[in-house]
Amino acid sequence: MNKQAIQERLDGLRAAMREAGLAAWVVFSTDPHMSEYVPQRWQARAWLSGFDGSAGTLVVTAEAGAASGGTVGGRAALWTDGRYYLQADEQLADTGIELMREGEADTPDMAGFLADVLGGDAQAMRERVAVGTAADCVSLAQARGLAGRLAAAGMELVPGADLLDRVWRDRPGVPQGAVTAFPADAAGESRAERLAGFRAALGMGAGGAAAGAGAGAAGSARGDAGRGAGTVSQAGAAGGTARGTGGAAGAAKGAPIAAGSAASGARVDGALVASLDDLAYLLLLRGDDVAYNPVSVGYALIEQDRVRVYLPAGKHASAGFLLADGIELREYEDIAHDLGMLPDGYRLLIDPARTNTGLLRELGEGVQLRERALPSVAMKARKNPVEVARIREAMRIDGAAMVRFLRWITQHPAVETLDELGAARELQRLRAEHPQYRGDSFPAIAGFGPHGAVVHYSVTEESSLPFSRDGLFLIDSGAHYDCGTTDITRVVCWDLPGEATGEVPARDGEGSETASARQAAGGEVAAAPVADAPGVVGAAGAAGAAAGGFATDADPSAQGDRMRRQMRRDYTLVLKGHIALARARFPAGTRGLQLDTLARAPLWQHGLDYRHGTGHGVGYCLPVHEGPQSISTRFIDVALEPGMLSSNEPGLYRDGEYGIRLENLILTVASGEDNQPPAAAGGGFLEFETLTLCPFERRLIEVSLLSPDEIEWLDSYHARVERELAPLLDGADREYLTAACAPLKRGSE
Repeated sequence: MNKQAIQERLDGLRAAMREAGLAAWVVFSTDPHMSEYVPQRWQARAWLSGFDGSAGTLVVTAEAGAASGGTVGGRAALWTDGRYYLQADEQLADTGIELMREGEADTPDMAGFLADVLGGDAQAMRERVAVGTAADCVSLAQARGLAGRLAAAGMELVPGADLLDRVWRDRPGVPQGAVTAFPADAAGESRAERLAGFRAALGMGAGGAAAGAGAGAAGSARGDAGRGAGTVSQAGAAGGTARGTGGAAGAAKGAPIAAGSAASGARVDGALVASLDDLAYLLLLRGDDVAYNPVSVGYALIEQDRVRVYLPAGKHASAGFLLADGIELREYEDIAHDLGMLPDGYRLLIDPARTNTGLLRELGEGVQLRERALPSVAMKARKNPVEVARIREAMRIDGAAMVRFLRWITQHPAVETLDELGAARELQRLRAEHPQYRGDSFPAIAGFGPHGAVVHYSVTEESSLPFSRDGLFLIDSGAHYDCGTTDITRVVCWDLPGEATGEVPARDGEGSETASARQAAGGEVAAAPVADAPGVVGAAGAAGAAAGGFATDADPSAQGDRMRRQMRRDYTLVLKGHIALARARFPAGTRGLQLDTLARAPLWQHGLDYRHGTGHGVGYCLPVHEGPQSISTRFIDVALEPGMLSSNEPGLYRDGEYGIRLENLILTVASGEDNQPPAAAGGGFLEFETLTLCPFERRLIEVSLLSPDEIEWLDSYHARVERELAPLLDGADREYLTAACAPLKRGSE
């Protein structure tokens, strides 16, 4: 992106901030529905900064305050996590926007940065400094957290009208594309049945759908919805009344900041559905408003005997199928008005993490908020038998496309003529040949060599690297089919450094990789010193790399041998972690944090790690990233349950060299070897079933590093891959599959 254009946009925003009496502006990376991927209208952070990763928060100050030496021009900073460090470094270069690396010890948080830049202004003006943000693009939970941190530094958060509307002259409008009905036979239940389950989980109906007059006192006591200007102060966060900031034009009116009741058993009169995947799931509704996500912009207000759906006007003609179930269609903009008409004592369920503050500014003081995740979050995470059967079909379809792709790319007669973008497009073409293909589930991460070390690398025409036979190519991709959603990562190699074979190892009894691989490695190799880089942490760090790095040999043959051993060792350690998680058996009630260590342990033994989660939930014909479960180093208080579909994707990344990540999708199921009584250990034991069907790269497996149990798992997995995919392939593709799935063990072992 033109760096001058970015400066002009930032200058325009600063002018609007000064007019509004705001010292700073915060741009989150989401939309009014708290989506991960957002329609073009709400891609404000990318438009302002040029950084288009899916995670990041931009902070812009109108001018540097007294704490930074006076009014000498504003500052801008962008926070993102380790997945995007390298991408952000490249895209923010020469923009004047500072990169703040989340997770690093010396990185200040937003409040700390603003306190450093603007803190002196609060003392000089003897009043709080106003920090603005678009009220419809910050969740209630985010607003509360940031408001408290700012208040401690003499600043206050002012959610209000989106200043980008004044600056972004050709800003896209709200999406108006058609919606479609998702078939009930593909969902495993009808729309009416799904809504009935949702209502039952909320205890709707008991005590009546409308609150009585006597409930007004409880609503008044809540004190979390005012009718003044929408400044979010520390007092507001504690349950006080929101107060105004004179110059903050367009501030949200009375956005509720204090926490409502989170009691899981608290009955409700209505539930506000603001997240697009929950809306799509509950109403069996699909759309194409968001790239890679088959969802439609909209809201729903669900009550015991009434469902109102709020869609942009352009969608109404295509949404007539909802009327057959007695659902009312309303204008998208009417949701705020209808919320404002709710009576005193009305008990409204919202998810504070997925509901924007602007949406709630019209609520009356007597409305009682019930705050917790919607029941639909857990409902859609636990796939039903119909969904699971169809997901298996999607895995077979996708697996066949992947095998065709791997055969094409590894046996291509002129690898040097290929590049990242061309390879990603070929995989998309192969998937699109199937009649059930409906689009990619996310932008393919196609990174060759050093680009593979960028965890969420996004290839473009300008960045696409050509291939060479001695490099590694990481391809992380997925698709939506009529029968399910996929997400898979594999690493491709041709000739390892120092080799020129280009052959897939033969099957058992016809020669084996085992002996040659062990001879090349000389047994288990020592841990390679590696400098810290996004996604990888070397115990020795930069000093160790300088003392014994792999690129220091004068002898090219010795250097090639070391690099070959390093690649195989790295790949196999990641594979060992992948297998460990895939084989896990654990008691019911286990959280993802407790299992994450299994995938990291083989790397930790060598002083290595990766800076991303090991597993995320996966939707069914919905967004590929889905909660509530997570397998990561973060504590998320959600137990893994039967029917949950998650990813298994440990990795290792060497900055400037290559990246390795191995990803399959795994289904949580009851353990087939559960000897415990049903009530024991909180409900017996669970395990994972691997659903993804695609061979791993045999040339990169150092068999000497695998235990007999790991070899047995891998051979069994490959046998199943061959058994299920062979009927879908023929000719050279089937021959490739047979060779790629050959057992690793020699017949005599």
